[in-house]
Amino acid sequence: MYQAILRHFIPQTLKTRLFAVFMLFIFIPFSLLNIRNYNRIESSLETQLGYQCSSQLGQIRSEIEELKGLVFKAAIRLSQENELKEAIRLGEASDGSTPQGEKLLLSRQINGILPVFEPYSNLFQFTIADLDSVHYSTAQADISASTEALAQDLVNRHKAYIWTHSEGANMKLTLTLLVKEGDPAAGIIRVDFDYIGWLKARVSYFPIQQHLFIMDEAEHVLSGTSPGMSPPPSDVINQLREMSPRPEYTIDNKTRNLITVASIPSMNWYLVGSVPLEVFFGDLPKVKIEYFISFLILACLFIFITFLTVSTLTRPLLLMQRKMSELVQKKLFHSRLAEDRFSGEMLGLAKTFNRMTADLERLIEQMRIEERQKEALRFQMLMSQMNPHFLLNTLNAIKWNAYQHQDQATYEMCKSLGVLLETGLNTDLELLHLKDEIHLVKAFAYIQNFRFNGRFQIAYEYDDSLQYGLIPKLSLQPLVENAIHHAFHEEQEDCRIIVRAVSLGNKLVLEVEDNGTGVSITRAETPDSRRKRGIGLYNLRERLKLLFRGEASFELIQTAGKGTLARIRMPLLISQPYEQGE
Repeated sequence: MYQAILRHFIPQTLKTRLFAVFMLFIFIPFSLLNIRNYNRIESSLETQLGYQCSSQLGQIRSEIEELKGLVFKAAIRLSQENELKEAIRLGEASDGSTPQGEKLLLSRQINGILPVFEPYSNLFQFTIADLDSVHYSTAQADISASTEALAQDLVNRHKAYIWTHSEGANMKLTLTLLVKEGDPAAGIIRVDFDYIGWLKARVSYFPIQQHLFIMDEAEHVLSGTSPGMSPPPSDVINQLREMSPRPEYTIDNKTRNLITVASIPSMNWYLVGSVPLEVFFGDLPKVKIEYFISFLILACLFIFITFLTVSTLTRPLLLMQRKMSELVQKKLFHSRLAEDRFSGEMLGLAKTFNRMTADLERLIEQMRIEERQKEALRFQMLMSQMNPHFLLNTLNAIKWNAYQHQDQATYEMCKSLGVLLETGLNTDLELLHLKDEIHLVKAFAYIQNFRFNGRFQIAYEYDDSLQYGLIPKLSLQPLVENAIHHAFHEEQEDCRIIVRAVSLGNKLVLEVEDNGTGVSITRAETPDSRRKRGIGLYNLRERLKLLFRGEASFELIQTAGKGTLARIRMPLLISQPYEQGE
């Protein structure tokens, strides 16, 4: 069932298979690879942009902390100047203003500090005051009220200094430091830092222009470099702040902005940077769409060219398929392909097909001729069997006539000759049991001894386990016949022949050994049509080749004394007969 379902989805034609191969192994993997590469490029650009923005935020945080340190050191340095303390102690003039000499002194002291803050010294404002009034200030606006409030706050809170942040139109970071002369406080030093102006000026030098926001712990926006711009969503900022370890950046998928966060622990502030990705990536999504459209167009063009190429290949194959169907169904073996319609590899294939059909036509014609010859030979064989069957029937009539007249010798002669004739006429049997072949040899020996007055003594040596071994029909009888007719001279009285069968491993060895005068092995194995000499041995050798395909051998050996040994080696095949009832 599963194979039938799977076969339904597997393309059957060459065109569809090539198309499926192209889609599965070229188009789809190449498309996925392009998408992966594009995403990797986009991710790499985002990562580089995120690291750069995070690095800029870290640099701003470090510089803010450094500037705070410089402001504090400058204020401490001023508070330790005796001339500044003396100017604060002298107080105001009778008209409520600061004497000109004291102003010049304070101005000189402050101008000595300002070079430390270059090139942003214009963003720092210094104010010198006692606890009741302002003596000197570089600020253009009137800050007397706020200064007196800060001084009073320091005294009430018993603190040496305080950092404050002013909101509204003039957002500044202010350091107020108490100046002491002895135990009582003599006055204060106030330093106002326009950090928003500094932040805007500093960001303008960065390669990536971020929108910066300063937020407190409650996520209230204190200030920013881009008025009117909305800060990133709180959930995105919280997610970035709460992750451990904190990543360098995150992407707001709604606005497609890259968000970075850096903390300023001394102020409990957070610096939040926001950069629209489209500012840096520009038309990258549009380029992506155009790229994939171009890729699809090229892929469709490639598929079209592939189908044209496949059609060029499959057209002659389909023609060849039709021709082969004609060969099978209509048996038109003279069918040929027109070679002038092909070229290249297809021409070679067409020539090969034409040669194949020509060879098939020739082989079939040859098979027809051989079939007619076989029929003629079978007819001749049937005709040739008529006379031997007539002779066999006549022989049986003579045998029973001799038996009725109690002529035992003639009866046994006819019986033995009948066994030989029946075995020779049985053309359906090629292999006999060893015991049956021994029976044939005994029948043949009986006839020869009757003819030669019992000159020959034939002994049989074989193990009972080999009596059902299969050997070629009439394989031992020709060897015994050869020994009787060629091994002994007419005066020799002691004529002995030994028929022997032994097994050596998986081989069966048959031997016929005589004690005659010996024969010429070359003459014995060479057929002589005039005297019929050697035909039996030659026939035996050829039958062994046909039956055992080179696994059997036959040889004639002159023995050490006198006589000849004929030896056959063949595979050992045991065929036990079925017992009755099996």
